[in-house]
Amino acid sequence: RKTRGEKSAVIVERLVRVQLRAMGCERFDLGIRRDAGEMILREGQGALEVEATIKWLRHENAKGAHIYVRPAGLHGLSLIDDLTVEAIDRMKAEGFEPAVVVETSPNNFQAWLNHGQVLEAAMSTRAAKVLVERFGGDPSSADWRHFGRLAGFTNPKRERQLPSGLRPFARLRSATGRVYSKAAEFLSGIMTSSDGQTGQGEQLHKRLRRSKERVGIKLLK
Repeated sequence: RKTRGEKSAVIVERLVRVQLRAMGCERFDLGIRRDAGEMILREGQGALEVEATIKWLRHENAKGAHIYVRPAGLHGLSLIDDLTVEAIDRMKAEGFEPAVVVETSPNNFQAWLNHGQVLEAAMSTRAAKVLVERFGGDPSSADWRHFGRLAGFTNPKRERQLPSGLRPFARLRSATGRVYSKAAEFLSGIMTSSDGQTGQGEQLHKRLRRSKERVGIKLLK
């Protein structure tokens, strides 16, 4: 029989594998922020290299370290942080279906969107900012290099502590890896606005807003 610790390790390995596969990047950066504020970076890691560090990551996490991940180098993803379940539902209803959804603490979510193409840094940051304007979330996290949480590890933020006193786990709620339906239209609008031909995504918002009332909302599972 496997011990409880062994079972937990197997679950974390599976969650990490599924999340990284859904993010669809060749290389990743890991960020390990210790309780004292020290940040350890492991850059340019392949998925197998990340998986090989899980035992060490779990050890750091148990001591209070935050475990983060992001794509290495230029990439085709946008992270939206600090979302509500209602915002996730609205994203799906309006054709912005996340490739990955992580519940970082009860009723608080991060979503990675797959644009279907690699974006230059400025374009990637612009996309993240317009997405935050549209769906809410944390504007300070809207840039091309921001870290998200890696599923399977606890969230050590004191303000996120559960009533029991335990730390909540970052839970992988969705991992389709798919490009969202409105990707081509959204990126076209972003490129147009960056050329000064529209206001900050205003025409894009008008074109996409029409689907909002026509599509039903289902709660995130």
